Order: sequence, then structure tokens, then C-alpha cells
Amino acid sequence: MSFGKTLKNARIKKGLSLRRLGDMVNYPFSVLSEIENGNRNIPAENEALLQALTEVLDIDLAAAREEISVDAYSRKPIRLEQLFRKDENFAATFYRETEKMSDDEIIKMLTEAINKLGKGD
Repeated sequence: MSFGKTLKNARIKKGLSLRRLGDMVNYPFSVLSEIENGNRNIPAENEALLQALTEVLDIDLAAAREEISVDAYSRKPIRLEQLFRKDENFAATFYRETEKMSDDEIIKMLTEAINKLGKGD
């Protein structure tokens, strides 16, 4: 389960509205809503928020951290998809050029490109 779903289920179980929860943890309810809906993750540097939420909602802190870590990793493909949607010509070129490549070949090509970025090439 994602942390957002865990958060929402625990909030509902406690009978709290998003506004009330936001007041209790001193955080905007609108951002909490985005977290619940999977549109945003808790920033890694906001440990205080995570601790407040887990305390108020009786959520296991270690399990919450694990869910947040998985959520952050799984959101990466969605970002790539959004980038392709921004530039249809680039997306079409990418798909055309990689159409006959295996998944392993595409991964290798992208890994090499990432490595070049890291080296400043």
C-alpha cells in the first residue's frame, strides 16, 4: 500500500477531516490531500511532519518510512511519461528509434546516457 492510502485510511479510521488533521500537525490540509491522493510525497527533510502524522494517526513510523521510500521510487516512471507528453515530437522520435530494441538494450542506452550526465560530458 502507498503511504498516501495508509494516511487516508488511518485518518478516516480516527474520524478526522483533512482540515482537522492539518490543524493537529500544523500543516496545510491541501498538501495532506495531495499526499493522500498520491500526487505528492512527504519531503524527505520533513521528518517532523512524518513523526507528527504517525503519532496522531497511530501509524508505525518505520513502516511509513518504507512506504514513502517505495512511493518516491515508483513515481519516477510517471515523471518520465509526463516529460514525453510535453514534447510529442521527442516522444515520437524516441519510440521510433527504440522500436526494434529490446528492453535490455533500451535500459543500457539510457544508463549510458545517465552516466554521461553524471560525468559532466
